[in-house]
Amino acid sequence: MLKRTFSALILTLLIMSMLTLAFNIQPVKASGTVYIKADGSIDPPDAPISSVDNITYTLTGNITSDAYGIVVERSNIIVDGDGYTLQGIGTGNGFYLSGIDNVTIKNTNIKNYEYGIMLYSSSNNTISRNNITANNGQGIRGDSANNNAISENNIIANNDRAIWFDWSSYTSVSGNNITNNRGGIYLQMSSNNSINGNNIAANIHEYGIALTGSFYIGGSSYNNIQGNNITNNEYGIRLTYSTYNNISENNVTANSRDGINLYGSSNYNSIFGNNVTANSRDGIYLYESSNNIISKNSITANNWGIYFYTSCYNNTIYHNNLINNTNQVGISYTSVNVWDDGYPSGGNYWSEYTGVDADADGIGDTPYTIDANNTDRYPLMAPFSMFNAGTWNETTYNADVVSNSTVSGFHFNPEEGPFLKFNVTGEEGTVGFCRVTIPKDLLWVEDGWTIFVGEESVNYTIIPDENYTYLYFTYNHSTKTVEIQGTHVIPEFPSTIILPLFTLTTLIATILLKKKRKTKPQLP
Repeated sequence: MLKRTFSALILTLLIMSMLTLAFNIQPVKASGTVYIKADGSIDPPDAPISSVDNITYTLTGNITSDAYGIVVERSNIIVDGDGYTLQGIGTGNGFYLSGIDNVTIKNTNIKNYEYGIMLYSSSNNTISRNNITANNGQGIRGDSANNNAISENNIIANNDRAIWFDWSSYTSVSGNNITNNRGGIYLQMSSNNSINGNNIAANIHEYGIALTGSFYIGGSSYNNIQGNNITNNEYGIRLTYSTYNNISENNVTANSRDGINLYGSSNYNSIFGNNVTANSRDGIYLYESSNNIISKNSITANNWGIYFYTSCYNNTIYHNNLINNTNQVGISYTSVNVWDDGYPSGGNYWSEYTGVDADADGIGDTPYTIDANNTDRYPLMAPFSMFNAGTWNETTYNADVVSNSTVSGFHFNPEEGPFLKFNVTGEEGTVGFCRVTIPKDLLWVEDGWTIFVGEESVNYTIIPDENYTYLYFTYNHSTKTVEIQGTHVIPEFPSTIILPLFTLTTLIATILLKKKRKTKPQLP
C-alpha cells in the first residue's frame, strides 16, 4: 500500500513538472544573423520569420544575435515584427539595408545594437511604429539615404543619438517619440528634409558635449523643422554652418542651454512662430550669423530673450513677443540688425516698454532703444497674435491681431460670407484695444467696414497700406466676440479651378450650339 502511494506521488509530481514546462515554453529564438535574400528566401530557413508571398515577412518569435540581426537584401517588401524583439550585444545592426529600396519595417522591438536600423544608400523606405530602446549607439542611421519616411516610432532610453542622417535628402521624420537619449535628431550635410510633429524630450549627453541636444543640424540647407515639441533637453535646436532652413511653430521650452542656437555662418534661415519659453540660457542665440529672419515668435521667461555674439549683421527681428525675460536682448561686440518691419507693420512687443500711443495705431510713439546701433523704431503696444485664415491658390493667409486682451477662437470661412471673428477677454472695468491686420486680397470693402464688439457697433481707425488693411478700435473689457464685416471675400474656388471649369462650360455650349445648327428642320 505504501509503495503504491509513493508511486502515485512520483507520477503526480512528474505530470506537474511537464505541465509547468508546457506553460513556460518561450517563442522560438534564433541566434545569429538572419537574411531575407534577394530571391525572397529566408536564411537560415528555420529562423522565426514567415512569409507566404515573399512580400510580407512576419516575425514569429524573438531573435538574438551577436552581430547583425536581420539583413534585408530584397526590395519592395514589408517586414512586420508583430511585437517581437530583435536584440544584440551592443555591436552590429538590428536591421541592415544597403542599396535596398521600398521596404517597410514596422512593429519591432529593437535593443542593444550599434545601429538599431541602418539605411545605407537605400531610398523610399518606411520605418514605422517600432520601439528602439536600451543602449543602441544610434537608433536609426541613414547614410546617403533619400526619400525615406520615419514615423510613429518610440526611440527612448540611452540611444547615443535617436536619429542620425548624413548626406541624405527628402526624408520625412514625423510623429516620433524621442525621449531620454543622449542625443535627439541629427542632420549632417543633409538637405530638403522635413522634421514635423515629433516629441523630443529629456535628451541630454552625459558628458555635456556642446553639439548635443534634441536637434542638431550641421552643414545642411532647406530643411523644414515644424510643429515639434522640444523640451528638457540640453540645446533645443542647434544649427551650425547651415543655411535656408525653416524653423517654425515649434514648442521649445525648459532646455538647459539655448532654445534655438545658430552658430557659425548659419545664414538666411527663418525662425517663425515658435514658442521659446523658460530656457536656462538664451531663448534664441546667434553667433556669427547674418541675414536671418526672426518673426512672430513668443520669447518668454528665458535668461536672455535674444543674444547676439560677434559679427551678427542684417538679421531682421519683428512681430515677436519678448515677455519677462531676465534680460530681453544681449549684444556682445558689434552687431547691427533690423528690429522692425517699418510703418505701419511695426516692430516687437517688449513687456517692459513704457511708451504711450497718442495717435491710436497700436504702435508706441517713442522707439525702444537696445543700444547705439540697434533700435526698434515702432514697438508694439501689446502682444502680437497670428491666426491662420486658410490657403487659396497655394498661398497661406494670416490675420494678425495686436491686443491687450486675451484673443481666442479665430474664425474665417469665405463660404459663410465676407467676415472674420474672434473672442476677446479682459478685466472688467478696463479698456481693451485691437489692431487687426487683414490681407487686402483676403477680405476687403468698397465703402467701409462694419465692426461689432459683442452687440455694439464700434468706431475704428483705418491705417493705410498697399497690401494690408490695419483696423484699430477700442471697447470696454469683458468676454466678447469681435466680428469684422467686409463686402468682398476671397473666392471659394481658386482661379486654377475656375478657369478650367469656365473653359469646359464654354466648350460644351459651343458643341451644343453646333449640333443645333446642324439639325434639319422638320417638314410641315
